[in-house]
Amino acid sequence: MQFETLLATLIGGFVIGFLAQRTRTCFIGGVRDYYLVRDGYLMKGAISFLLSALMAFLILRLSIGVPNWPWIFSKALLPIPGSPLSSMDIAGKVPLHIHLALAMIGGFGIGLFSVLAGGCPLRQHVMASEGNKSSMAYLLGFYVAAIAFHAFMLPLISQVLGW
Repeated sequence: MQFETLLATLIGGFVIGFLAQRTRTCFIGGVRDYYLVRDGYLMKGAISFLLSALMAFLILRLSIGVPNWPWIFSKALLPIPGSPLSSMDIAGKVPLHIHLALAMIGGFGIGLFSVLAGGCPLRQHVMASEGNKSSMAYLLGFYVAAIAFHAFMLPLISQVLGW
């Protein structure tokens, strides 16, 4: 069962990467282009991606069931053994407005740095795979920041909020 899941993930990643590379998909770039010059080409890709993800999720949810969704209503945030958050029962203790506020702050940060870098994380992955050193540096900072947040900031936030 695990091998099939890994293989399906690898194939899905290649398909999504190939399509993203060929269509120049960039979610931040789509919003930027539409706002600045009313060009909806990249926005069509973002909307198509979101609709495809919603349909795939609904199909999987109805056919095999996806546990712990939505995560803000579940009792375990990350039920993965050995993960940094596996012992924290955040979802059952934190009100919905705190989850939404943290998501908005994170979204603002990702959006700001994506605009400064010239593309969203998906586009940065595609450009890094094409050999763009600036995108590789962006992704290095992206992953180091994610690890640092989970290792240092999340415990501090949980102490301050009393989780």
